[in-house]
Amino acid sequence: DPARLTNFPDALFVIGQPDFKSRLQGLGPNRFTRAHGLALDPDEQRLFVSDQRNNRILVFDVHPSRLANNPDAVAVMGQPDFYTNTSRFAGARALPEDRRGARQITPGGLDYDPVHKRLFVSQLVDNRIMVFDAAPGTMKNNPDAIAVLGQPHFDTFDPQISQTRFSFPKDPSLDPGKQVLYVSEGFPGGNRVMAFDISPENLRNGAPAIDVIGHVNDM
Repeated sequence: DPARLTNFPDALFVIGQPDFKSRLQGLGPNRFTRAHGLALDPDEQRLFVSDQRNNRILVFDVHPSRLANNPDAVAVMGQPDFYTNTSRFAGARALPEDRRGARQITPGGLDYDPVHKRLFVSQLVDNRIMVFDAAPGTMKNNPDAIAVLGQPHFDTFDPQISQTRFSFPKDPSLDPGKQVLYVSEGFPGGNRVMAFDISPENLRNGAPAIDVIGHVNDM
């Protein structure tokens, strides 16, 4: 609330630790190992947190009347349960039988589409953005992705610089009104920002970018 915000305020709650002084790493419904990206669902009061070293995303109920210190997550994405953190070798190092790309994730930046209830997840090491149906009625543990950007299929990972491919995508940022997704590619990748039409009728695997920022002719 802007009316209550002051310089150097105290936090009200902590997520991922038993108290404000702890910095534990761990596994389970209330621990992280390298918490990274955040995305808020303002309508359903859910917070998505990428737990990078545990290869998963935890989903928390952050409704003001229910939020308390050290809450348990209500769902997990990328793993079959709260106590598994199986990793998958990335890119060309992956064995063919391990290229099950629709679920297993090493998540980075996140953003949430409040219009169509979708979560966009960057995977820097796999050179792609994964798209998940995150509507409350369909949300379950370890859901499959519904689409991938930056790669033609769920089982490809290699970097390229083109209109349809990524090289080290970092942070997705969504304009929900225009249904445009912006994705930054930092060094040593594309050093650019790609823009994608992610309206439901145009979102598909390997969809081409509609614009590029930072370069003239990368399209």
